[in-house]
Amino acid sequence: MSRAGEHHFQGRTLLLWLKTAALCAAIVAFIGCGKSNKYGRLPISGVVTLDGTPLRSGYLIFEPKGGQPVQSGGMIKDGRFEVAAEAGASPGPYAVSIFSGADGPVTKAPPGTAEYETESRKAPGERIPPKYNAKTILTAEVKSGEKNEFKFELTTK
Repeated sequence: MSRAGEHHFQGRTLLLWLKTAALCAAIVAFIGCGKSNKYGRLPISGVVTLDGTPLRSGYLIFEPKGGQPVQSGGMIKDGRFEVAAEAGASPGPYAVSIFSGADGPVTKAPPGTAEYETESRKAPGERIPPKYNAKTILTAEVKSGEKNEFKFELTTK
């Protein structure tokens, strides 16, 4: 093989080696970069009732009270909530706030009356008392190695 051909062959070998090394590095990085959980988040779930009845719909927020790096929360449907680990809570204490807008007008007037019609044009508003959201008294402790299922029994009285 001539000197020029030998140089071209070495250049192609080096280029092939570099491409292979880059591909291997990309594969290793991809395999090693699965779903990360750098905050140690855990799944949380539970039940929410309002005056003894499962809360039809709403959402809750777990606000850290012990220096955890992130908050968590999720949707409530038919009295249940489930938050997967990817969006879950890190171990520690939390203040919990629960919100749920009214399903319809907030009035005791029968449908078809002037009072009902007036109320139905207003924004439905929040049906959960402030002591469970804006001025929450609810707390929860998320613990490693436990199920972290919570029960929140709310009352409007």
